[in-house]
Amino acid sequence: VIEEAKNKWFEVIDLEGENANKENFEREIGNVIFFIGGGHGNVDCFTGYNNEILIKACENDNLLSNKIVYLLSCLTGALLGQSMVNKGAICYLGYNREFVFIGLEFPNSYAASFMRPAIVIPIYLINGYTAKEAYKAAIDQFNKEIEYWSNSNDPYASEIIKWLIWDRDSLVLY
Repeated sequence: VIEEAKNKWFEVIDLEGENANKENFEREIGNVIFFIGGGHGNVDCFTGYNNEILIKACENDNLLSNKIVYLLSCLTGALLGQSMVNKGAICYLGYNREFVFIGLEFPNSYAASFMRPAIVIPIYLINGYTAKEAYKAAIDQFNKEIEYWSNSNDPYASEIIKWLIWDRDSLVLY
């Protein structure tokens, strides 16, 4: 996603690892129009390195005002995303339940079926599509992955399908 953004001449601020802390986030967020966050979350917060809270509903979520936000994070769509939009975020895309993927204890090919739909959103937004179009493209990609595994003889296919449906149905756009 970062390379795609750079190829489209976006300036990228990458707060990875220990740089993903509250001080850096609050210093840099004013300079962005599109915020992609990949990390842990809860209904009212999104965390960075070492689970430090970067964004908390009704505390500093107003910092996302006038920004497009995509959080690849559990539960942030339950409350935090709506709170950001209520405080002026252009839109929020994310998950209102846990984002589940199979891959760590399984071959990496399984994880790819979960990550492809997840990265469709930022790729579409970077390429000038609307948030609604990006949301629809992610849903379509989830459905393609579900169809692929529905036609598979893999012994884990039904488990993969179950969690792909879960993630698809957890994706929200505000």
